[in-house]
Amino acid sequence: MLTTDYSTDYKAVLLKQDRQIFSIDDLAILWQIVNRNTLRTTIKRYLVNQTLFSIRRGLYSVVPLKKLDPKLLGTSYISGFCYVSLQTVLAQEGLINQQPRAITLIGSRSQTFTVAGNDFICKKMKSLFLHNLEGISLDEEYPQATPARAVADMWYYNSRFYLDHAQKHLINQAKAIHKKVYK
Repeated sequence: MLTTDYSTDYKAVLLKQDRQIFSIDDLAILWQIVNRNTLRTTIKRYLVNQTLFSIRRGLYSVVPLKKLDPKLLGTSYISGFCYVSLQTVLAQEGLINQQPRAITLIGSRSQTFTVAGNDFICKKMKSLFLHNLEGISLDEEYPQATPARAVADMWYYNSRFYLDHAQKHLINQAKAIHKKVYK
């Protein structure tokens, strides 16, 4: 009887990918496994030999969680579209002095969670506004607001929000984005 060891093929296919995070459905498509029991068994084996690392049920990484970019980890953890914004972007750009205690995301529902020692806050935004990509950079591995979009987002949640280091051109860009997205 002829037997084939597909596990090495699965591992090779997995490690050739540019991505670091995969859902269980991504793995099923990538490995072309239709049977869910076979898929779960393969995933369990890869978890044991540390080819895969579990983020949460149904979400896996090929890199240990501590080595992943925290923003990529947070945006992958959320089901559905979300992006990095608000205090995280504003502090990163030096527009506010206080460093946020958690990475701030905007998504379709509010939630707070911790993954691999990183705290996340996801603020809910109406779908109409959330899916308007004006001022959202999709160039990175994860979507992130531009500084002007982050300011416009802050005005959405708190119209009296104060920027420590406001720049006139940035405020004008934020006003334009706010008008396009939220009006």
